[in-house]
Amino acid sequence: MSETGKFFQLDRNAFHAACNVGLNAAVAYIFLACGTDESCRTSTWSTHSIEKYTGLGRGQAKRAIEQLIDAGLVTQLYAGRGITGRYELVPAYAVAMVIQGMKADEVERLAASEPDWIWLPNTLVTGAQNEVPPIERIRRSQDVRILKLLVELYHVHELADRGGLPWHIMCHLYERRKVTERGTWNIWEFTSKNADQVGSLQARNWFKTDLEGNAIGADAALKAFWNAWHIIKAAGLVERVDHLVDADSEDGAIIYPCPYYMGGTDAEQQVGQAARDAAINMLGETMGFVADARGAENESAHLPVDRAYTEVQMVGVYRLIYRPRTNMTAAWHARQFEYEKMAEGFRALAANALEGIPLQNRIA
Repeated sequence: MSETGKFFQLDRNAFHAACNVGLNAAVAYIFLACGTDESCRTSTWSTHSIEKYTGLGRGQAKRAIEQLIDAGLVTQLYAGRGITGRYELVPAYAVAMVIQGMKADEVERLAASEPDWIWLPNTLVTGAQNEVPPIERIRRSQDVRILKLLVELYHVHELADRGGLPWHIMCHLYERRKVTERGTWNIWEFTSKNADQVGSLQARNWFKTDLEGNAIGADAALKAFWNAWHIIKAAGLVERVDHLVDADSEDGAIIYPCPYYMGGTDAEQQVGQAARDAAINMLGETMGFVADARGAENESAHLPVDRAYTEVQMVGVYRLIYRPRTNMTAAWHARQFEYEKMAEGFRALAANALEGIPLQNRIA
């Protein structure tokens, strides 16, 4: 579903300004951007597209575009009887709302640099298979901050290198316990803390004010952020895919994915299941039985890890469901073949453990 359809570019600075205009204006800006040509500036989409894919009526869609024009974010190139309207998205460096308060040299640097593009899939706007489009699902919350958060998640999404959102920004938490050693491997137990953690995601700052722009306290801001996050999750726009990483930090890297019963691709599911089976066999009949029982009771997973990884941790990586078909997405797809081979290696390791063959690491 999420792998079909094309993608479009959104100028991050200009989009933030559109959000300051209002929710409907921000939605309209996304639609106009989705309808742009190769220039990423000229759009043939207008009120009809907004009306088709959202709950906004023609009059509301028209007013939203007019608001963007009044704010200097969009210009109308031409329109008339029997002529399809054309709109141009104004570069961020030429938008008064964007450059307000900037020094002249800062504006010059902004004009000379490549726009801060965010890559979004068309299906985020149009939906897939006759479903309610994701943008419309978020619009129904009537909170522009939630829409802004969703778009910002795409800006920090690192599918190829991090498997989704970087875990130092947002992840599901686990605690670890070393069980034993087997050959060149350590067997670790990872137990869910039943909690998510948000790190340095700048988007939290958007919730320091209410919808009227009035400052609110830290507790209320944090509550508003988590409410937005849960709305995005409830809308089915993110999934959690557990990964084993060599460090729970910004410098950490993925060792292998290990989703448990849900989330992830078939290849990722295979790696996780094969690794868990290998760990149970490596523990032996008695310890393996205990580990199985603990896993069922505590929702914990036992995994074999090369002993060289001293700071290993499991993190629940959140991944956006709708993905633009960019080069980074293609690179992530290529890794699925590596995971299939890794699963085969863990299956061999599980078989060797049963037969008492020395357990050397020839997997990763």
